Amino acid sequence: MSKIADIEAVARAAVHAGGAELRRRYHADDSEGTYTSCDVKAAADKATEERMLPVIRQAFPDHAIFAEEAGEFEGTNPYRWIVDPLDGTNNFTAGLPTFASAVSVRYDGDPVVAAIHQPVTDETYLVRRDEGVRYNGTTVTAESSVPVDAGTVAMIVGREVPQNQDLAEQARAVQSTVETEVKRVCSSWAPVVHSGLFARGRLQGVVQFHPDEEEQAVTELLAAEADAAVRRDGALFVAASDEATLDVLWGQPPRGSGGDVAGDASVYAPGSGNDDHGRGVRSRVWQGWDRKDHDDDGTRDGARRGVRRDGHRRRHGDGKRAVPCRAGRCRDDTA
Repeated sequence: MSKIADIEAVARAAVHAGGAELRRRYHADDSEGTYTSCDVKAAADKATEERMLPVIRQAFPDHAIFAEEAGEFEGTNPYRWIVDPLDGTNNFTAGLPTFASAVSVRYDGDPVVAAIHQPVTDETYLVRRDEGVRYNGTTVTAESSVPVDAGTVAMIVGREVPQNQDLAEQARAVQSTVETEVKRVCSSWAPVVHSGLFARGRLQGVVQFHPDEEEQAVTELLAAEADAAVRRDGALFVAASDEATLDVLWGQPPRGSGGDVAGDASVYAPGSGNDDHGRGVRSRVWQGWDRKDHDDDGTRDGARRGVRRDGHRRRHGDGKRAVPCRAGRCRDDTA
């Protein structure tokens, strides 16, 4: 097997090892954990991670690993694993079967492999760069015949969002905007589960806002390899089943902008005169920023500055499949 094939096989073994632990605890009604107003840390998180880490470390002792519970393990290899032992902890402790074990692997920062296992329903997603998405062994794509106004979209926000008033307000505005365009928005507390559904065409879109690292690489690689239409602006990432749906979710140019909103983010900046004319999630993020957080040119200042321009939809050599950009720095392979 190739190096990537070896990594994918180990990723699959790791999520299945974690899934076995989760399934046992779920059916035993294990709800032990530390509960706060913002989150819950279940005993199952740590126990599941302890089942997954040895699988990875024994196979690739020189690879770096970030594990949600144990933290960072340094490595001497360009590969870095991101381990999410229990995605959907709140669901798990509440007795809802919507949760999964997941891993993703980056090479020099770019996601190349991801694996998801949902133990209660025995569903597995495997995705490898340039090789597409497999769901229980069958290749799938994000293609969907459901029109946007009848569609379902997953909204994914990171842990920091509810705890930050500014980000929370922006997230609510984004979700409200999506709700005006589609039938239903799922506020996802199991992001990799909903991203998997999107990658096989059961959902029509995914909107990520300041996602956690554990879910970000999985979601973006799934979208890319499922032939989804994708756009990004800093911490905002939108994927849709097709370009037309993406245009609706992302937003059309405001009056007088003369072009795509993604081409000039400053058209939505406070004081631009277009604050109230844009539709779509991207305009709502710009409208959510207070004037004091911008320079004269409409960009965010200081540490809050983000990538202003749309992430180009990178494509493989076959011209068909989009690839997520690395850390918001986009390049167009078709140029």
